[in-house]
Amino acid sequence: MKAVLLLLGLCLGLWGVFYIDVPTSIAVFLFAIPCFLLAKKKKVLRFFCSGLAVGAAVGILGYIPYPNVDRIEGFVVFASKNYVIILSGFRRYYVSIPGHSYELFDLLEIKGKVSGLRFTTYESRFDFALYLNKLGARQEFVLDSISEKLLMPLRIKK
Repeated sequence: MKAVLLLLGLCLGLWGVFYIDVPTSIAVFLFAIPCFLLAKKKKVLRFFCSGLAVGAAVGILGYIPYPNVDRIEGFVVFASKNYVIILSGFRRYYVSIPGHSYELFDLLEIKGKVSGLRFTTYESRFDFALYLNKLGARQEFVLDSISEKLLMPLRIKK
């Protein structure tokens, strides 16, 4: 029971920090209440709270910007027609690569500069920056050069 509540607290902490919006916050809060009461009843509240704190701390690491990053290595966790999202450590980066052939879990080394997400938004239109935030990408990596470290052998797009 201790391990389950520890893992549950860890997942709730990560979920609550990574996806900050009103419906997610309400869902995390409503799910955390019965877990908290169960942990208190079983007298293992410290395990649940420890997991919650560690999950939140790891999630907050994704918000702290790296100083002067000019090269990252990471896995492709989302691939669209004109861009990919790269997971490097605890951070996800939006990288614009028009006409690429990269697939999920390809390992890439990218050189360039990190910047904030800057897209034009129109009233009552689709907000691309908010969409990327929900996918976990909070920074853009402006590409200078790219090299492939390891490509997955199964190529679905081809």
